[in-house]
Amino acid sequence: MLAAIADTLQAADFTLTTLGAGIALVYLWRELRRVRRTAPTSGTSAGRGAAPAEAPAARLPDAGRSAVRLPDAGRSAVRLPDGGRSAAGLTDGGRSAAGLTDEGRSAAGLLGDAVNSCRGVHTEGPCGHDGGLGLRHAAFALLLLIGSIAGLRLALVGPESGTEPPGTATWFRGHSADVTGRFIVAGAMLWMLIAARHGATQGENAVLRTGGAAGRGGLSARRFGSEARGVLLAIPAALAVTAAVDGFAVLSKLALRAVSPEAAPVQHPVLVALETGGWGVWGSVLLVVSAVVAAPLVEELFYRGILVGALRRRLLSDSLAVGLSGLMFGLMHVGVPEAVVPLTVMGLLLGYLRIRYNSLWMCVVIHALFNARTMTFALLAPEVIRARM
Repeated sequence: MLAAIADTLQAADFTLTTLGAGIALVYLWRELRRVRRTAPTSGTSAGRGAAPAEAPAARLPDAGRSAVRLPDAGRSAVRLPDGGRSAAGLTDGGRSAAGLTDEGRSAAGLLGDAVNSCRGVHTEGPCGHDGGLGLRHAAFALLLLIGSIAGLRLALVGPESGTEPPGTATWFRGHSADVTGRFIVAGAMLWMLIAARHGATQGENAVLRTGGAAGRGGLSARRFGSEARGVLLAIPAALAVTAAVDGFAVLSKLALRAVSPEAAPVQHPVLVALETGGWGVWGSVLLVVSAVVAAPLVEELFYRGILVGALRRRLLSDSLAVGLSGLMFGLMHVGVPEAVVPLTVMGLLLGYLRIRYNSLWMCVVIHALFNARTMTFALLAPEVIRARM
């Protein structure tokens, strides 16, 4: 019976991994085409008599300042005394000034961006609505995570915490402290992101005050649509990410064996604890919740929710932000040397998807599905895990 389950799981995993590889190749091809289409063309078209493209209104050199920054008025356009109408209410055909540009955003949205840029925050853009959290916030979240877990471990386990072998009762008490600390810090980081977003949208809401609930609802619907689209794409994206990580895992194992053939592979403590069966059913439930819920939530909130945005804001580069956060994500798993390279690749892919689709919850779902696959094999077919080591 167990052999049949293992064979079925392996066949399903092979099929899904192959499908994921195909999805990854198709997506890579489409992204390369998109980059080629959106790449800036050379300036030869002007020499052939073609008229230069008209610059968007928001980028005109004589309009580089928003209405809220005009020194001779000090008031935004929505507070003008000539009727109390915003630029979006102009009578030139019912279209806003931004509707004439190539970005299709309303004038109220442009004014909201201007207000937020004056306040030094970025509620729009490829990094999403992180509200301007910086490296100090990332350092605070990391210290909070370390301090919470250390304090809970000291309270539940005692001074010997961290020295017990996986699967023992003492180890499970320490791991329950880890899970509790992760949920606490995940709630704190989620509150930080929500509070930062709320502060970032104060200027936007002030500008939209004359637009009524419809204007605010439009922006909320746009944000919700971005997250919903990311979550819907999480399943095919998880297949593609899993295929890529598996490929680099094989290469990493071959490289480590070539460097040190006598070194024994290191198994993750959670998988060792599952094999020992300590704490019975409740122990298995604790480990599944830890791997499928707690770990993806706290790691994605930190690495893709706070750190990517903070690095992007400091380094002014999406590539460097994704690269550094992905490297840090991989090095966090240095306890299992074979996992550093493939999980670094996973961190890079999740960082790219975070910026590309402006969705943090997409990364959380992908991470959860990736861990759920490993836990399924560990529970139902542990010999498959051992054979792949």
